[in-house]
Formats: sequence, C-alpha cells, structure tokens
Amino acid sequence: ACCLPRDLPRLVDQFLDHLRPRAIVLVEAELWPNLLRATEERRIPVGVLGAQVSQRTARRWSRVPEAAGRLFGKVTAFAAASVGDAERLVSLGVAPERVAVTGWLKWPDEPGAAPGIDGLESELGQRFSGSLATAPLLVLGSVHPGELARVASALTGSHLAAGNSRWLVVPRHVRSCRALRREAEHVCAAGSVSVESRFGVLRSWYSLADAAFVGGGAAGRGVHNLLEPVQAGLRPLCFLERGDPAQVGEVLVGEGLAIELSGGARGQGLEAEVLPSTTDAWPRLRAQWDGREAGVRFLMSRGVLRP
Repeated sequence: ACCLPRDLPRLVDQFLDHLRPRAIVLVEAELWPNLLRATEERRIPVGVLGAQVSQRTARRWSRVPEAAGRLFGKVTAFAAASVGDAERLVSLGVAPERVAVTGWLKWPDEPGAAPGIDGLESELGQRFSGSLATAPLLVLGSVHPGELARVASALTGSHLAAGNSRWLVVPRHVRSCRALRREAEHVCAAGSVSVESRFGVLRSWYSLADAAFVGGGAAGRGVHNLLEPVQAGLRPLCFLERGDPAQVGEVLVGEGLAIELSGGARGQGLEAEVLPSTTDAWPRLRAQWDGREAGVRFLMSRGVLRP
C-alpha cells in the first residue's frame, strides 16, 4: 500500500522505477499528465474505473484538441460511469472501443445496513424541544454555505419548511459549520435548525430521518452522494444545476427515486407521501448501475488487468 507522489517528472519516474507496476488503475477523473507520460514510456497499461468527464472539463479540453488527444490517448481503457461520460470521452478523441459504460463506483451497503451510533436518537431531544420535538426530521447532508437559503425558499409552505420540521444540517466540510449557523439564523425559524460538527455521522442521521436533502448541487461543484439516502429508504431532495457527476441525479430523478427542487417540486406541491422511497428498487439499481465488477471485467477485456 502506498500513495502516488505529486505529479512531478522526477518523483513519478522514481516511484515507477521503484514499484515497477504491471498495470495502473485510476479512479474517476484522476488523469495526471506526468504519470501518464511515464507509464506510456514504460509500456505500463492504464485503466480508469468509474471514469468521469464533466461538461465543463470537456469544454475546456475541446479548445485544445491535440493536447486532449495526447493525454486521453495514453489511457488503455475507460470504464465510464455513465453514458454522458462515455460520449464526452469519445468527443475528446478516445477510440470508442476503448470506452464502455460500466456504471457508478460509490455504492453504500445494502439497505438497512447503515451503522448506528449509540445515543444519536436521544440527541434529538437535546437539539430540538417544545413544539418541534415530534416534528418531521429533515437531514440536510453534505451542505455548502449558501444552500440553506435556497432550500428554505424551495420548501416554503411545505411540511418540511424550517419551523414545521426539524432541520439537522451536516456540512460538506466541518470548517463551514460557523458560516452555516449564521446562514440558518437568517433564513430559518429560531430553534428549528441544528448544525452537526462531527465527521462520519451522516449515514446514521439518514437512518433516523423522515426526509433528506443532499447538497452540492446549488453551491458546490455538483450534487454529492444521493445513493446513501436512497439506501436508507428515502427519496432525497436535491439541486442539479451546478453539476451531476456520473448522471446519478438524473437517473434517480427519472426513476422517481429523487426529487429535483429546481425542477418545480416546491412549496405546497411537496407532499409528505412523495418522500419515502422503497428498497425494492435497490436490486434493480445495483444490477444496472453498480460499476465495480463490470468495470474490472472491462479492464480485463482490454488487457489492463489479468483474470
């Protein structure tokens, strides 16, 4: 077990000369020019699992097609996360036979398998009291500053509006706690919001939630992991305008397993009965979009990995 060095020619050369790998498998979008140059010189095959190329990245590379062709051409095979990712790779000059849509990598455990944290449920009585003690619990996961105001506006008039429900906010980055608390003071009813400052508790909060919102799509670089609340039996709310890595949000919204707030579901139109999801869809989702084994099989078929 080791870490890749910084992408500097001398460090990369020393690393590969010492380790002498037979193949290298990169994940999602980690394409480093000096690493790929060095692997090509040593005839080391490189594969990418869950390969992702955002629309923004594709536009940027399309301005320098020759450079894009040189970089992406050094990769032996791309196991793409989605149809859109595969199409963008081909548009950048990757030969179609070197690309296959194999699916997503970041899958949580089977439904009902989320780890619990002792005392978490009793914490709700300390965080929320009075008339909110039994109100619906909305867990807002992986939230960036600026997103609470957007959610508050979208949920105005619904049973999930702050004041009608309890908001438990889990920041994307712990350093954002103070900014999110200030934002909550301006846009939410007093006492209706609590900001979590611990790391690693999001999935446990999802397991207690009546509804979930997943951040990143309104103020980040793209919506974060929607599969975790789906795994917990919820139909998560989200924004997709800032990006949708691997088209996870698009697929889940199309399947009725997630709700895009920027798509018009807001206010009185957001009824309580539309929020609970079902684990019945989990096997079907896994069969179609779990790209872990399928991606490895494709890299084997292209000679990157051996059976």
